This record gives sequence, C-alpha cells and structure tokens, in this order.
Amino acid sequence: MEELLKNIKTWVEMKIDALAAGNPQMAIFAPRIKKGIYNLIKQNIGKIEPIMPFLTDEDGNIDIGDMRSEVIDIFEGMPSGEYQMGAFRIVTDKASVKIEVPDGVLWQILLGDIKSVKFGTKDVEDLIDLFQK
Repeated sequence: MEELLKNIKTWVEMKIDALAAGNPQMAIFAPRIKKGIYNLIKQNIGKIEPIMPFLTDEDGNIDIGDMRSEVIDIFEGMPSGEYQMGAFRIVTDKASVKIEVPDGVLWQILLGDIKSVKFGTKDVEDLIDLFQK
C-alpha cells in the first residue's frame, strides 16, 4: 500500500505542477494543494484495499507488468458516475475523470479561474509508468 501511495503522490505532484505552471495564483498554494489532495487520497485509500490482491504479487508488491492494456481498457470502459470526495465532486465517464472545484471565494483565491481538472487515458498511462520504474 505504501508503494501505491508513493506513486500516486508523485503523479499528483506532477499534475499539480503542470497546472500551476500556467497559473501564478495556484503556484503560490501548490504545496498546500498537493498536501490536501494527498491527505484526501490517504483517507480514502482503504476503499481500494479489497482489490489489492488482484494487483499485487505474492509479496504485496504492485505488479502492473502485463496488466497495462487491461487497466487502460477498464478505464476507457468505465461507467458514468458521480461521487463526492471532501469538497470536490468527481464525475466519471468513459476514459475520463473530472474533478470539479467548488464555487467560492476561497477556491478562487487558491486556484484562480480553474473550475475543474479532467484526467484522461494519457494521465492513467503516466500513473502506470510510475509503477514500471
């Protein structure tokens, strides 16, 4: 589970750095945003524990190996849905996950004009690549 958290943290940091690069307001708060998102992930990581035996080898290490295409196929065939994670609304659809930023002055100060962040197949491939290093 530690390896999973470490790789997700690295991936989140890369994505936030990319967003902050074009948004000076967000760049100021990027370290806090990373910490907050990581804390939300850590609080919710238990929800995926039941599937970990299917993703790990006998020693508990994440074994992506030949599963890359399966993971992408599952992501691209993902059903539509809406979920709440803290203050964020998460909308899933085939091959995309959109995280909607709540309305409000505080969010505007922290993130500037960003209303949502959308992740697609390329982003999932980037995350998978972290497990293959």
